Amino acid sequence: MNNMNLDTFVREGYLQEANRQFFHQYGLELMVVKEVDGTPTMMMLNAQQRKTGLLFDWEDEEQLEKARAMEAHVKRVLCDRVPDRYRLLGYRIQPIPEKI
Repeated sequence: MNNMNLDTFVREGYLQEANRQFFHQYGLELMVVKEVDGTPTMMMLNAQQRKTGLLFDWEDEEQLEKARAMEAHVKRVLCDRVPDRYRLLGYRIQPIPEKI
């Protein structure tokens, strides 16, 4: 296994899609912030008091196109993996077993 740095995680769209597909609907947002020395750190924004959860606010066409490209990349990666996961494991998302 290899590590993925946070810049790549953000640039390739995994952070966006984790937020868009999962965290935002719960009123949460996973964020990468840069420390004073430039070191990236992950933080979680908690806005669970909002009934609608969180939404992205794309400001212009350039941001929207970038978001679409990242979504497409993450979808391609998933589509490449799903058949093997089903064939080798019998599932896409790992179920939690009834007992050990």
